[in-house]
Amino acid sequence: MHSYPQVFGLIAGVLALFSFFPYVRSILKGDTKPERATFAIWTAVNLVAFFSYLASGARDTIWLVLVYTIFQTFVFLLSFKYGMGGFNKLDLICLFGAATGIVLWIITKNPATALFISIFIEFLGLVPTLKKSYLYPKTENTFAWSIAALAAIFNIFAITSFRPEIAVYPFYILLGDGTVALLLLFPTLRLRHKHHLVS
Repeated sequence: MHSYPQVFGLIAGVLALFSFFPYVRSILKGDTKPERATFAIWTAVNLVAFFSYLASGARDTIWLVLVYTIFQTFVFLLSFKYGMGGFNKLDLICLFGAATGIVLWIITKNPATALFISIFIEFLGLVPTLKKSYLYPKTENTFAWSIAALAAIFNIFAITSFRPEIAVYPFYILLGDGTVALLLLFPTLRLRHKHHLVS
């Protein structure tokens, strides 16, 4: 019989899996334009993050990480043809920072340390998409990011240990996906605030 954390973890994985289908469909239709630097960085860290997280003892929250690893790599491949960005100043700074982090990541022998470095690298990858979601919300898929944020919420309830190496990554996913979803769900308020600041 499955425990509640296991059920919540599986639900999170299923929702995350579901979120990628409208995202990929929107990319192929030309509506969504994934940020190349974001998915380049995420692809570079996904596999090592997955195995580091597994080595840290995570089990019930691992499904969301596995789904992200597979599908973010697929989106990165699509971004060559359908994406945008990748070479502006912010992208290059994030790519350089991520590359530095990956070097540190490779030389560390501690799974928990590697995990925290990977979270920092993934955050650098998120920054270009946060900027794009704020400036060009129509180039992202609101429905897909909202489902991803919901998956992240369920993933929080799958946490069975609040040791930092177990709990930090699920909370990071919630913060990242939730922020992008909010930027896309409330573009009117965002633009009004921007106009107020300018005026």
